[in-house]
Amino acid sequence: MMQLMRLCVLHIDDAFIFPLIYSTFTEHNCILIEPLQGLVHRNEEVLIHMIIPHANVVKVQNGDEYKNGVLRKKVHVQGDLQICARWDNNADTISIICIFNMI
Repeated sequence: MMQLMRLCVLHIDDAFIFPLIYSTFTEHNCILIEPLQGLVHRNEEVLIHMIIPHANVVKVQNGDEYKNGVLRKKVHVQGDLQICARWDNNADTISIICIFNMI
């Protein structure tokens, strides 16, 4: 069952917004450690830290930093950050796990 939570805020910049997560995030038991805020600012340096169990490829924009199921990478924000992963050996498929939107 899906539950919705509604927050009343005066300005969207003041709202706490989580990253957009895809079904692959929950299917593969991924854990987001940081940042918990789903909005990132242009030219900000953000540390992406996640646990992504058993993925054989993980991509953040055009780079990857993945070891023993943990993604830990500093990213200089130039646009929305897409975190993608692949769990099988099929080189043609990679799935989006979550997105951090740039504001």
